[in-house]
Amino acid sequence: MGKYRYILSYGISDSWKYARDGWGIALHRICSRTGSFPPSLAHYFVVKYSRIGDVVLDPFSGKGTAPLEACLNGRIGVGNDLSPEAYVLTRAKVRPVPRRRVLEWIDYAERRLDPSGYDASEVDDDVRAFYSNYTLRQILA
Repeated sequence: MGKYRYILSYGISDSWKYARDGWGIALHRICSRTGSFPPSLAHYFVVKYSRIGDVVLDPFSGKGTAPLEACLNGRIGVGNDLSPEAYVLTRAKVRPVPRRRVLEWIDYAERRLDPSGYDASEVDDDVRAFYSNYTLRQILA
């Protein structure tokens, strides 16, 4: 049987089913996606069937639930997906940008994208119906 374990369905606990909505960290909720499974399910399988330091591979990572749970529990989370959106979501979860870099980018954007120098009055009325003047100036900046 080597290093792979075969799991029989009757031996799987259903404890993961009773986790409350919103279980887990906020990163699990950054995007909804059809066909995704609850973080508590990924947590159950990662903790039960792998050890700290193991590589956990999800070949259809979707929004990155399983790789994120692997990382949160001391494993190496690896995800792959054909969808570019899924790749971006998974990468953002398993390799998050440091808070300092985010704050630096916000500071840069605030300095560079000052909306005060833009006039929103020339924007088509059909577009103006959806945005305040301030928001339109931000978009134009």
